[in-house]
Amino acid sequence: MARQSFGSLMLLLGFCFFGAIQASAIETVTIQGGSMTREVSLGMTKQDLIATVGVPSMIKSDGYCLQYDTFDMSVFLNRNMQVERIYLGKDFRGAIGGKSGPEADMKDVYRDYGSPRASERLTYSPSPLVRTSATVETEDKVSPAVGEASALPMEYRGDRTLYELYSDDMVMKYKYVLDTEGVAFWMDARGAVYAVAIYPPKQLAMAEERPYVEPVAMAPERLYLEPVFFDFDKYKLKKQYLGVLNRDSDLIKKRENLLVTIEGHTDSFGTVAYNQKLSERRAKSVYNYLAKKGVPASRLKTVGYGKLRPVADNRTKEGRAKNRSTELKTDEMPSGL
Repeated sequence: MARQSFGSLMLLLGFCFFGAIQASAIETVTIQGGSMTREVSLGMTKQDLIATVGVPSMIKSDGYCLQYDTFDMSVFLNRNMQVERIYLGKDFRGAIGGKSGPEADMKDVYRDYGSPRASERLTYSPSPLVRTSATVETEDKVSPAVGEASALPMEYRGDRTLYELYSDDMVMKYKYVLDTEGVAFWMDARGAVYAVAIYPPKQLAMAEERPYVEPVAMAPERLYLEPVFFDFDKYKLKKQYLGVLNRDSDLIKKRENLLVTIEGHTDSFGTVAYNQKLSERRAKSVYNYLAKKGVPASRLKTVGYGKLRPVADNRTKEGRAKNRSTELKTDEMPSGL
């Protein structure tokens, strides 16, 4: 019980508040500075923003980010030079969507916005672009979905979803995402809010006008290849998974444009360096078997992630068993290559 994460505990306690709060889109922030109040809203033009708030302290991201140090606020613009994201730091003073002001910690967020419907744990991996482009800390998914845009600011999406971002079995921070309202909260390991993001709510984002795109032929259905699991501290293939790899090799050979990345993983026992080597050996074992079954080596590549990308809780025997694996990720080569 002592090792239970703070976020999981708050998730359980917070459900008693859920249902009492009605969701509504958050599209404006009211800045309080001295005796003046100023309002910034999604969709506002760059010209109106500067006329309302003033000249920014700094302009970043090729002109698409305006940073206001006085208000601890950063504003991201879209290609039409309209406000698309508003980021507020811990020193921001004002109101969010008509509410009294930024929440101080997790329990205040749950009180004002409702409790999470879901919780998910992810390995914490800071985006390498944070230092050059972003003005508040953002996170990059460890395993981004295929086809997902990589433009800043990166976001974990969800509707009342609490993300626990952890490293070496320790929660480093939290992010609570409310797509319906269009607001997300970053919280440190103690649950204290240190940044807030305002962005187009789900309904508005879906209704945005998009330029007409000429229809193209549908891409082939993405092929699912089953994972292979290993014994503790081993990289030798188990007989029970040879049938799985035989099936996988037949499917790969039938799809001549298919590229396969074999990802090796481990549980959390052992050092980072040792697990890195072990994960690479596991990936290489699968690579060798598929090549032996006739899959061209030019369509296979391997990568080891060690213990950095667990899919299950390493604190349990069952979770560790799931993490001792290789996963086969597929992609289609462009036609004509």
